[in-house]
Amino acid sequence: YNWKTKMFGTLAIRLFINANGKIDAVEISKTSGSKFSDAFIADVEKEVKTWTINVNEMTDYTFHMSFSSQ
Repeated sequence: YNWKTKMFGTLAIRLFINANGKIDAVEISKTSGSKFSDAFIADVEKEVKTWTINVNEMTDYTFHMSFSSQ
């Protein structure tokens, strides 16, 4: 993606975590009025899938991350 293109807004990131703490799946959605390239969202998903979370049972967890344009 082109870093010269302004991207901003909030992403809702939903994690499906297995009992071993690995991310089995990720759902990423843009909130209304947000502007992100598909390539950026794909990179976020790729990065998040490398995470390990300290849990001992399957967990469905959603968090929001906001970005501002400078």
